[in-house]
Amino acid sequence: MKLAVAVVLCGLFAWAPIYALVSGEYDLSDGERATNVVVAVAFSAFTVLGAALVVALPYRARTRPAVAMDRFGVWWVIEQRATLVPWHQIHAVGIGYMLGPRIAVVRPRKNFALEVFPRDPGLPGRPEGAPLRFWWLTEEAPRAGVPPTRLRYVMPVAMPRRGFERLTKHYAPHTWIGVYRRAWKPIGSVMGR
Repeated sequence: MKLAVAVVLCGLFAWAPIYALVSGEYDLSDGERATNVVVAVAFSAFTVLGAALVVALPYRARTRPAVAMDRFGVWWVIEQRATLVPWHQIHAVGIGYMLGPRIAVVRPRKNFALEVFPRDPGLPGRPEGAPLRFWWLTEEAPRAGVPPTRLRYVMPVAMPRRGFERLTKHYAPHTWIGVYRRAWKPIGSVMGR
C-alpha cells in the first residue's frame, strides 16, 4: 500500500509541472517560457527517476544475497529463500581478504569475505544444496587440512567480519580458522569473488 501511494504521488509531482506548461493558463514571454520548460522537464525527469527507485529498491533489498549465523548454523539467503548449513556439517569458517596492488605506500585490504568450508564437497550437487550454488567455488585451501571447496559471501562493507568471527567462536569455536589472505584477482576485486 505504501509503495502504491508513493508511486501515485511521484506521478502527480511529475505530471503537475508539465500540465501547467501545456495548459496555456500561464501567459509567459518567450524567455520565461523556455526557462520554465527546462525546469518543468528536469523536475519531472527527476521525479520519474525517484518513482523508479521507489519501485526498484524494495525489490533489490528482497533479492540481495545475505548470510546469517545462529546456534543452528550458517543461513544462506537469496531471493527470500534461506538454506541452512548446520554446524556439524561445517569443517571450517574463516574470513578471507585480498591484498590489492600497492598504491603509493599503502596496500589496502579488499573484499572481505566470510568463507564456510563444508565437510561434504558434493553439497551443491544435491537437491538441498542447490540454492548454495551461487556461493560455491573451489580455490587453494587457506590452511593445511582445510578442503579447497567453500561457500563465499563477500561482505559489502568490512564491518560485519568481527560479528561473524564472534558468532563463530561462540557457536562453533572448533571451526574458526581466522583471518587470512586470498590470492589477488583483479576481476575478483570488481566482481566480489
